[in-house]
Amino acid sequence: MLSPLGLSPSFGFGDRLGLATPGHIASVKGTKFAPIFAQQSIRENDRTGRTPQNVIDDAKRAVDAARWDSAWGADADHLKAVDDLPPFVDAGYTFFTVDPGEHVDNSADTDSVEALKQKITGTNWDELSALYLIGNGEQAWGQFEAESLMRATVKYGKAIQHAVTMYRHLSDLKDAFDFEMSVDETDAPTTPVAPRPRTLYRDTDDKKIAGVCSGLGHYFDIHTTLVRVAFVVFTLLGGAGLLAYAVLWFAVDRGSTPQVDLERSHRYEPNPEPKQTEAA
Repeated sequence: MLSPLGLSPSFGFGDRLGLATPGHIASVKGTKFAPIFAQQSIRENDRTGRTPQNVIDDAKRAVDAARWDSAWGADADHLKAVDDLPPFVDAGYTFFTVDPGEHVDNSADTDSVEALKQKITGTNWDELSALYLIGNGEQAWGQFEAESLMRATVKYGKAIQHAVTMYRHLSDLKDAFDFEMSVDETDAPTTPVAPRPRTLYRDTDDKKIAGVCSGLGHYFDIHTTLVRVAFVVFTLLGGAGLLAYAVLWFAVDRGSTPQVDLERSHRYEPNPEPKQTEAA
């Protein structure tokens, strides 16, 4: 019976011509897996001159010949546009795999923070930061920081929006179906979120002299005042604090303003409200 399989354990066999389906049926009998026998992408159909209906008809003939009477699915693979959906819906496909790879912004991996800020304007940043930054601990995929969340939003935001659009159009055409999003044809790999390594820099936005103490506070995640007190104490006890400060002043680079902003805050406001000033 051709039908959606839901969350049941399933296995996609990927038969394009129906010739291998008898062997697939023999291999899946007696297992816990629900089979997806018919499977072909819109691109393969274009190249071979076949139609979605041809593919599913061939699979049905093999299923009927083998007297398979359990549930099975048919996968419309690598659908990229709304116009790709109707032929597969009309043919009776039950599983729809959307490929929004063309909407992935691969340059987000190497964009500067300023470029990311420009690209993220107009997104639902407040909602995303509330979900993934504020009070959110370590997850299975890692933990977002402000910069890594911006990169993920810029890289995949439009792709996710396109997948949502495809899903809504499909919902208008068909009541019950299985839906999958697959991003597997892009220039950049998809990886779990990795914590961004801490960088030691001089925070000249929060400095008394050169920003050394403030930078050390950010790096070790301790209050800047404690670092400053430690330098004073070691200076009074023999001058080691003064020497260390001078060495760090010379050896450690000044942090850029975007970098400092991201280290000092877990939240980035892309469109801050202008400050109200009183008339003199």
